[in-house]
Amino acid sequence: MPSTRGSPRRPPVRSPRPSSARDRLQRSSGGGSWWGLRRHELTDQEWELIAPLIPRAATGRHRVADRQVINGMVYRIRTGISWRDLPERYGPR
Repeated sequence: MPSTRGSPRRPPVRSPRPSSARDRLQRSSGGGSWWGLRRHELTDQEWELIAPLIPRAATGRHRVADRQVINGMVYRIRTGISWRDLPERYGPR
C-alpha cells in the first residue's frame, strides 16, 4: 500500500465568491464607463430602460449628458442632501 506521507497536500477547493453587481458591470463593460460606477448611479441595464423615455430637445441650450443629470437626481434622492451640496460630477447647478 502506498504511503501518503511526504506527498504534497492540495488546498481545499473553494467555490468562487459571488460577484457583486459592480463587479459584473465592470467585467461586462471592460472596467466600467468613462465616469466609473458609483454606489448611487444607474447601471447600464437601468439606463437602457430609462433612456428612451427622455425627450430630445430640438432647439434651445446645449444640455449636459442626460445620464449624468439623472444620476445626480438619484444621488440626491437616495442620500437626502440639498441640491447645493450635490457633487460637481453630476453637472452644473
